[in-house]
Amino acid sequence: MANVSHPISSPIHLTMRPSANPA
Repeated sequence: MANVSHPISSPIHLTMRPSANPA
């Protein structure tokens, strides 16, 4: 999961995982 190291990838993961989205 090297993508997590990238700040740009962080928001992308949130979009893929609705559970991670507080809104």
